Amino acid sequence: MNCPNCNNEIKENQKFCKNCGAALEGLSAPETYEPKAVAEDTLDSEAEKADTPTEEVTVVEEPADVSAETYNTNTAAESDTAENSEAAPTEPQKPQKKFNWKKFLAITVPIVAVLLIIAFNLNLFIGYAVKLFGTPAQYMAYVESKSVSSQVKSSLAFYNNLSENLDFKGSNTTELKLSLSDKGFEVIENLVKMSSGGDISQLEFLKDIGITLETDTNGDISEAKATVYIGDNKILSVDYYLDKNENMLYMGIPELSQEYIKIPYSPDMLNSLMSMFYPVDSDISDEAEYDFVPGAAEPDPEVSADTLMTVIKDIMPTEKELRESLTKYIKTALNCVDDAKMDTTDLTVDGITNNVTQITVDIDTELMIRMTLAVIKDMRNDKNLENILNRAQKSIEENIAPIGEDIYEAFVNLLDEGIKGLEELLENNNFPNESICVIQTYVNFWHEVVGHALTVNNGYGEQQKYLTATVTNGNEFRSISENPAGFVVSGKGTQNGGVINGDYTYSYNRLGDKLDLLKISYIDFSAKDFENGNLKGSMVITPLEGLINELESELDLDDSVTSLLSLSNLSFRVDLDINRNKANSAVSILSGENSLITLSLGTEKKEQKSITLPQNTVTLDDEDDLNNWIMGFDFSELADNLEKTDIPKEIVLAIRMLSFMPMDVT
Repeated sequence: MNCPNCNNEIKENQKFCKNCGAALEGLSAPETYEPKAVAEDTLDSEAEKADTPTEEVTVVEEPADVSAETYNTNTAAESDTAENSEAAPTEPQKPQKKFNWKKFLAITVPIVAVLLIIAFNLNLFIGYAVKLFGTPAQYMAYVESKSVSSQVKSSLAFYNNLSENLDFKGSNTTELKLSLSDKGFEVIENLVKMSSGGDISQLEFLKDIGITLETDTNGDISEAKATVYIGDNKILSVDYYLDKNENMLYMGIPELSQEYIKIPYSPDMLNSLMSMFYPVDSDISDEAEYDFVPGAAEPDPEVSADTLMTVIKDIMPTEKELRESLTKYIKTALNCVDDAKMDTTDLTVDGITNNVTQITVDIDTELMIRMTLAVIKDMRNDKNLENILNRAQKSIEENIAPIGEDIYEAFVNLLDEGIKGLEELLENNNFPNESICVIQTYVNFWHEVVGHALTVNNGYGEQQKYLTATVTNGNEFRSISENPAGFVVSGKGTQNGGVINGDYTYSYNRLGDKLDLLKISYIDFSAKDFENGNLKGSMVITPLEGLINELESELDLDDSVTSLLSLSNLSFRVDLDINRNKANSAVSILSGENSLITLSLGTEKKEQKSITLPQNTVTLDDEDDLNNWIMGFDFSELADNLEKTDIPKEIVLAIRMLSFMPMDVT
């Protein structure tokens, strides 16, 4: 039977409904409802709930053959209460279940957490899988490939930035500035007095000079504007416009003349300009006409700079091409290694020790031949190489001259010869299989390569070991790049949040005598930016005693100059902030902590703008046109600009007087 309140199934003799809690006493479970019994029960229940206990309730007797449906309908017509409290049974309905958030979170949160841990440490899990279930050779191939891929990525990011910056069709602003401190001018003044006895005190106004170059290209018209500054004061500017449609070059100096000269443009334009100043004697051979530019004889047609840059940009491989090809070659070579030993060892550099996994591989002649053969075969089938060489041939032939043969076909023929020779060598085993070197790879807990050791036999039958390693202790690091008969680099410092601060010393092993040459200090150098092909940070380069002594002996410097340099405690500071769209760099000469002279260079890409060619022009047809243009110069604006600076008044007056003096430009 079902509960009359919620229609939920109930058992016989059950006093309360387990679903809704309704009282079930007095209910029976017949297969069909008896109309009379239902009516009496309903009316009795309503009578008990009535406010007036004396109110009589009339029970209507119905014939026995009246159906339950008819009875209920009639009862509903007499009493709304009876209809609402006890309705006839309807189709069973399943109760709505509430969503259990606690249960859902209890199941999903641990799963998501595990997935995130695996995602963020995917390389760690993969590394352990390869290490546990693979051979030592397979593990070495895995960690070396991962390490090289990371290095290739950083290098190619630099390459990609460089290749994009070779596109000069955009708008750029470049600023070159030279700043000389009072201390710096004093040092230079003393050096000049010691070496030649000269006096440069009148040139003190040159302590702060700068040049800006603004370039823009819009279609076939290019514009360039160079401006000279002393301090913050604009002194003089030179403007250039190049119209490739008409092959005309415009040049003007706004501070001296409102007119622009107009010159036919061609690759040999420089010779044409120089011929105006140095007329050629008709009796001299034709070859003399080309002597204005050293080494330029009449022969082959010259290639313009913009054409050459177009060819270079067409030939340069894309970052994707280089990354795919280089990564493939490296993996191919590493997969040739089938025998390696793996154990653990301690790697110590300058007092810091790390426990590392050491993988040892003996490179013999046969392995080297197999690695070379595998890489050459990859190159033979490399579509990237094919595209690069075909692109190069097309660009050279369209812009410079025909080549006369198929570059890619010649390259493939050369590779085929190499493949055939190496395969015959391996097949005939016609070589002494000797050990070439032993390579040891050091891998840390995170399956990152932290060092290599290379052991080779020198010409005297002695073993020499080359070691490169970096170990860490918290944020501290120690580095070494050791050559038993060459340069040695040792460094120490800290790395916090990808920012490096530390000192590296560059030395040289010469016949057992170690010379300390340079110390390079890295200041707030961003390793993260470096990985993305950018440079951000500073370096201070300090010459050490070994280098100073070498320079003194090689340059044969005067004792007084040597003493001054030694006392000045000179060093060089380089500040870099270089990315794809903007670059700022500065090189400073320091004396202790004080800057003597700073040369800064900044360049930035700008939005392109419309370019309007000058309208007030003078066409140069001969030398007289150039002379007339120069003789029309007005130097008063230039003198006004110079007067705002610290330049001596005598120089300003002399420049102002040039406008009133006849000029001889013959």
